[in-house]
Amino acid sequence: MLRGSLGVVAVIVNLGSPAHACDCPFPIGLKTNEERQSYRFGQASTVATVRIENLNMAVNSGNGLIATSVASVRKKVKGTTSDTIRIVTFGGEEGANCGLASALFGAISGSRLLTAALEKDDSHEGTYWIGSCGFYELDSFGSAEQESSHPTRDLLKKRMD
Repeated sequence: MLRGSLGVVAVIVNLGSPAHACDCPFPIGLKTNEERQSYRFGQASTVATVRIENLNMAVNSGNGLIATSVASVRKKVKGTTSDTIRIVTFGGEEGANCGLASALFGAISGSRLLTAALEKDDSHEGTYWIGSCGFYELDSFGSAEQESSHPTRDLLKKRMD
């Protein structure tokens, strides 16, 4: 019995340093994901549903993995954009950088739409940043492609009315 216990301890010790999760600030009292998504939506000045047309990933020595894509805007939910935009994000939710590369990959690999809060990059025309601290969801916002009753969408529609 002791030999097996030591093996488990050795495996735990060799797992390496703990992962650092993205830490998004929210007002006290927002307990559910739906409430946090509604808050994120309210904070965003631009939200759009896009089709990801291509995806490029490159490692940047200062920032780690950077994902860029060209996206066609299918629906302007909030604010204004051109019909074709460039989206940039960091490596993904798996790190402390709060990136959404995994959502871009999920959208393009599954031919799914992505609805996200877009932060304009004033230094590059037509370029927007997305991140996991902003509003985002795969599939079209408020469309028939989603289930008929969706808690987050229902909260957001109430907020928009």
